[in-house]
Amino acid sequence: MLEFNEDEGNRGVYARLGTGAVPTFVLVDKDFVIKDIWVGYGEGSIQDRVR
Repeated sequence: MLEFNEDEGNRGVYARLGTGAVPTFVLVDKDFVIKDIWVGYGEGSIQDRVR
């Protein structure tokens, strides 16, 4: 499981998710399993992903 409070700067969660873009969204289920990762924002992008 990823520790989101790591004090590793860009070597922590940032590096493990393999992204360098902002914003980056990570959809995680109730068991902390990553279901989707996407970069960028567009009108309705979050709502479209969680349906």
